[in-house]
Amino acid sequence: MSQCPTCGSDSATLLLRQTDRLYRTTTKEFGVVRCQQCGLIRLNPQPTPDELRQYYPENYWFAPDRSVVARLEEMYRRTVLRGHVRFVARALRGSPARGPLLDVGCGGGLFLAMMRRAGFNVVGLDNSRDAAAVAWRHHQVPAVVADLERAPFRPGSFAGIAMSHVLEHLPDPAVYLSAAHRLLAPEGRLVIFVPNAASLQFA
Repeated sequence: MSQCPTCGSDSATLLLRQTDRLYRTTTKEFGVVRCQQCGLIRLNPQPTPDELRQYYPENYWFAPDRSVVARLEEMYRRTVLRGHVRFVARALRGSPARGPLLDVGCGGGLFLAMMRRAGFNVVGLDNSRDAAAVAWRHHQVPAVVADLERAPFRPGSFAGIAMSHVLEHLPDPAVYLSAAHRLLAPEGRLVIFVPNAASLQFA
């Protein structure tokens, strides 16, 4: 059993073993464990960065085309993202910080396009050149290709930073949290979405 990345405990309970049901790029089974000390739920053993790249197809983020299926999927994604937009907008409007919103792991930029329509200046960040290109071309939102800890932005540049389903993919989430803290303006808002272990999808 590997140590918990949050508290360092060696003690954890196996919750389930499951293979990839979303992309089906591997038949390997993954153990999902809960730390008995702090309650963090994680994979054990944790996949290496090279393994993770094999498990995700190149276009795992949504890349729209002109097909009926793609249009229907974008409509569905817009419906799902409306709640995200309302939540992030409320957080930003409740802060005196000034500056744009940075979306880490922006994919094709749909969330950023919706935030811009809600009246916010936006910037995307993704480690996929193809995803950033879709954000620029399809949604006309600026997107930079980089990891957050090496992103080419000045400290204190952003009034808000959003990370939707990013932290659970990182070998060391604390690195991204430290980078976000550095890039946020004083009293800026960091909004994080992660999987809900209490949801019906968990099982």
